[in-house]
Amino acid sequence: MSDTQQPEIVVQRLSELIAVDPSRVLGLATAAARWETFACLRGVGDLPGAAAVLDAIAEMSGPLAKVLDAQAQLWPTLGRADEAIAAAQERLERFPSFSGEIALARAFVATDRLDEAMAIAERLYAREAQNPTVIQLLARIALEQGDGEGAIERYDELQALNPDGGEAQLGPARARVAMGEEEEAERTLKQFAGRAESVTQPAVLTAWAELADELGDDEIAGRLRARATTLWAERAAVLLPELAATPVAREADPDAAPLEDILDPDLAPADDQPVARLRPRCWRRRTISSAMTACVPGKPA
Repeated sequence: MSDTQQPEIVVQRLSELIAVDPSRVLGLATAAARWETFACLRGVGDLPGAAAVLDAIAEMSGPLAKVLDAQAQLWPTLGRADEAIAAAQERLERFPSFSGEIALARAFVATDRLDEAMAIAERLYAREAQNPTVIQLLARIALEQGDGEGAIERYDELQALNPDGGEAQLGPARARVAMGEEEEAERTLKQFAGRAESVTQPAVLTAWAELADELGDDEIAGRLRARATTLWAERAAVLLPELAATPVAREADPDAAPLEDILDPDLAPADDQPVARLRPRCWRRRTISSAMTACVPGKPA
């Protein structure tokens, strides 16, 4: 990403490219690039765009464990609770494993089915009491149940096993907020904010920004989100040239603006239209299968 490109414009351009035709993600050279597109869109809050890319990947690759995991995690954010549970259950049935049980428990947490999540977590804890993933799951369930003290106890276990882990700091701060001990949580937040410029994981920054929201610290929340957006933009900028060059399968609306206008690099985000709501209506998407057969290399179908 060049110094002259604003991060907000870069991530908006990624959303616009996908909104024109999500199937263009299938033209990327590697699966890693397709998943990176999904991660960037989800990370910047374009959940409809992320869902469209995930649908395209799923149609291309079938019910891989990674696809089902992503569906189980994304669908609750779009109000698709039953589909999330179904994806997690299918993942466990097709690929029986410890990680599949964790994925199902997390889907239950995300859809407020806490008793079912707890049943899985307690069973896993009985088998692997020293597993940090299981302990973190138990802490999160306690937090969702409003049991701040129980969550703190679990986070103490987690910290003893992995004192340098990020959740060992963020989790207890969230629990302190739930217990009404906001001053302690604020101190932890400020300690993290002081080293935020060295953090390279945008999702971590966003999670701490959400804690800042809970504490009403708009200044830190804004600073952390700005840093996260910059990191997502750097990753999106790597994808943009290949995405822009990928043939698009689309049917034109005679009144639609030219594609070149939609992708104008100087186009700034509308003040009243966040990235997640940018859904250009100038094309009607074909099915993914017809899109792939209709594309002619080098120009739109």
